[in-house]
Amino acid sequence: MRGIRLLSRLSTWFGQVLDQRLRGEWTAGPQQFGFKAHVGCLEAVVVLLALIYSRTRCSQRLFVVWVDLRTAFPSLDRAILVHSLLRQGISWGYCRLVLAAFDLTVSMPIVGHLLGRPFAERMGVREGAVESPHMFNAYIEGIRSRLEAQHPRICRMFELAVPILLYADDAALPADSAEDLALSVAIFESSAMNIDCSSPSQKRS
Repeated sequence: MRGIRLLSRLSTWFGQVLDQRLRGEWTAGPQQFGFKAHVGCLEAVVVLLALIYSRTRCSQRLFVVWVDLRTAFPSLDRAILVHSLLRQGISWGYCRLVLAAFDLTVSMPIVGHLLGRPFAERMGVREGAVESPHMFNAYIEGIRSRLEAQHPRICRMFELAVPILLYADDAALPADSAEDLALSVAIFESSAMNIDCSSPSQKRS
């Protein structure tokens, strides 16, 4: 069973202010089409369709695997998150505000009209909070660079490298062969483990 987190209005307001400031300091790279302003997952669908068309018109095949990262929100390591934020150029002052928001947030189980004891969570971002999706983007930002650095045959469309497409908390890994796809998945899983995301689960291929 999955709990529902209730956030106070003051906490929600603080999250909105923090989110706006963080987005002013840093934005996710071109591989992320979700959790960003002025773009959406529809653009990622268009890019993937363009990749498919570019292969089929030349009688070639495109291999794609979808990966679900939804469970990374409650399980990401906060120390690694702060390190990722600092690496993206976020100032230490904003990182301290992020940690303060975590420290002041408590959860409480509710069953009907019965309330459990409040407890502090030590892992993950605040699910349902405004600022959490942008922090998630910063947390997984390094996956693309690792794919480009470690994969010898990155999938391309013209001169554009497309090692990964991120639909918010879902990812698509394109490849020109089954062997290249297997290598992309291995690099992706290794990267996810290194940033302490939950182990990715293959949804469909």
